[in-house]
Amino acid sequence: MDFNLICSQIQELLIRNERVVLPQTGELVVETTPASFLEDGKTILPPGKKLLFRQGEAEGEFEQWQVELSGRIREELQAEGISQVPGLGIFKDEGEGVISFSVDPDFDFAPDSFSLEAISLEENETVNQVQDVVEGVVIEELKVEQEPKVSQTPRVPEEKLAPAIEKEKKIPHTMEQKRKVQKWVVWSAVIVILLLILVLFVVLFKEDFMELLKRILYTEEELEIMRKWAAQ
Repeated sequence: MDFNLICSQIQELLIRNERVVLPQTGELVVETTPASFLEDGKTILPPGKKLLFRQGEAEGEFEQWQVELSGRIREELQAEGISQVPGLGIFKDEGEGVISFSVDPDFDFAPDSFSLEAISLEENETVNQVQDVVEGVVIEELKVEQEPKVSQTPRVPEEKLAPAIEKEKKIPHTMEQKRKVQKWVVWSAVIVILLLILVLFVVLFKEDFMELLKRILYTEEELEIMRKWAAQ
């Protein structure tokens, strides 16, 4: 049987069944890893999966490809001390009958099974983001205030009264523009105040906010595991 075809078949079985037995050698198992913290204690890693090798002699009936693959691995370990399975990883003979396994970094653990990303717990990250938004609103407000004012209609002689009347008809339109600008400035100020209140809320109630965020993203079992890990 084609060796590359066997390797491809094993990958599919691991993704679907999360377990493949190698007769007289051991078994490959996909295990789910819980959420955890990085060593810096400021980043939460979401749940994931990892591929493990458990050495041993399984009993039962096996497919021909399982027997062939397991036999090839044992032969290469005896002859060279190492056996590489494309797309899965590398088996090594550590001596005294012990076999180790290093998973191929390109092995696909079906990442779509988990849609979460790592979460940073940096204290100033949320505050800095809000401050950037506030600064942008303030800059836009200053630009509006610095715009040149619309000049008033000049006084004209009586012989030019008719053209002046036409210009006066345009004044309501100009006043309407001023009112729109004033309303925009007022709303901008309200937005700035609300954002400042949000910044103050995040700073004062940071711990409660982060606790709420963790409860939304993770189950009680995962939160308990993270607390035990952080306490170690």
